[in-house]
Amino acid sequence: MSEITIGSNIAALRKEKGVTQEALADVVGLTAQAVSKWESGGSPDTALLPVIADYFGVSIDRLYGRESKDYSDMHSVLRDYIASLPEEMRMETAYELFLSTMPVFVDPPPELNGSVSSLSKMFDEVRQMGAVNARAFTHYGLAKANLTKELSYFLLMPEPKGGWGHKLHYNETYSRLFKLLSDDATLKSIFYLVSKENLKHFTPKLLQNEFDLSQQKAADILTNLAAHDMVEAKELEIDNEMMTIYEFTPNVSLVPFLTFAEELFKRQDMMALFDNRNDTPYITRREPENQ
Repeated sequence: MSEITIGSNIAALRKEKGVTQEALADVVGLTAQAVSKWESGGSPDTALLPVIADYFGVSIDRLYGRESKDYSDMHSVLRDYIASLPEEMRMETAYELFLSTMPVFVDPPPELNGSVSSLSKMFDEVRQMGAVNARAFTHYGLAKANLTKELSYFLLMPEPKGGWGHKLHYNETYSRLFKLLSDDATLKSIFYLVSKENLKHFTPKLLQNEFDLSQQKAADILTNLAAHDMVEAKELEIDNEMMTIYEFTPNVSLVPFLTFAEELFKRQDMMALFDNRNDTPYITRREPENQ
């Protein structure tokens, strides 16, 4: 790599950072004339390269015009990058990063000549066309994402050894939960509680007044929700009488559960679907391999 390339890269990085030759010279302990000489075709002493690279926050390879491919500590790189962002940007940035990985989980079709970049471009185009959902099925798991700004998410589930069928089993708890949700007043109450911001302590009267329920029905709903960790019941003594009050403390799975439930009955007119399982159902019972 020529000295001219190193000097021009340093000049480009300096201008990108918005600093003067004098400022860079102060960092490396030289004069502005020395920096000017580099940028005019010279080259800094090799001992200064780590200092210059650290100052610009790049690798030494970048100074030479080479793209670094060192992924050995990518976990820390991604963690530190997201942590460096303002708090309000972290979730959205992480979502976009995860979403960009969607096409890499499956093998590109032959018509794309095995190019992951071509598959990624196709995914971006479908997304721009208005696709609201993306799904990838592979022999090693599934990835699923909602692409709408209103309710975006990214779900990644590596498949357990032997398939999901060996981990998912029917039991009566499912029946009790779905029986609970089949009650219209209970389901309306759940959506109502989710919609209330800064909801603190309340009594059954909150639901009683909102949905014109009997006192007993409202109390029964909250008792059942408490049994499923959707609300928390507390006993307080007020005016020498014990009273049960409630606090909405939903299980963190509640919002995703309601979101996925909506997708089960809501037709998806456009989605990005990547299927690499050769028509194998994605919930399957495969016998575990011999140990």
